[in-house]
Amino acid sequence: MTRESIIAQALHALQSNGYVANYFANTESCFDIIARKQGLVLIVKVLSNIDSLRGEHAHEIKKLCHTLHASAVIIGEKTKV
Repeated sequence: MTRESIIAQALHALQSNGYVANYFANTESCFDIIARKQGLVLIVKVLSNIDSLRGEHAHEIKKLCHTLHASAVIIGEKTKV
């Protein structure tokens, strides 16, 4: 499954469950989707290979979550191991 199809599925799942979700396409951001439902904010990173998560991105997501009082979600399909 491609990263784009995983993102499409994640967006559909979030929106189907009442979240307002925004996808940040073609950016070099540490996250791909921000979703909000009532007081809950999710910062979502989508990876086709979970092993490709870079430490810098994880650290930036953690800082964003702290600042925005959000929760991080990392979605990945496979691993090398």
